Amino acid sequence: FWSRGLQHSSLLVRATTVNALVAVLASLGGDGGGRVPTVEEQQSLRWALPDMQTLLTARSKLQAASASRLLSLMHGRLLHALALYHTLMPAVFAEGRLQARALVPGLP
Repeated sequence: FWSRGLQHSSLLVRATTVNALVAVLASLGGDGGGRVPTVEEQQSLRWALPDMQTLLTARSKLQAASASRLLSLMHGRLLHALALYHTLMPAVFAEGRLQARALVPGLP
């Protein structure tokens, strides 16, 4: 579901998918929940949510696209989703040797 939505040819479908993903991640406690999920919970989240590489690919395609207001908003929402991933599943960044601060400006 998530991967198809993020890779869809329709910009509206991609925007809706990104917004839904941010809402789900925020509801799981990514926005100030204060508690990092256990390893078991993180594994469950990884199974239910899109792969980090899918988000990174979607972000790079948006950066390569022409600048429009909707694309700019989607880019911001994808950055927000990546920040929520970092909060909820820090192991994903560690496993992929991803530099969170380089990917998402404003991370601590």
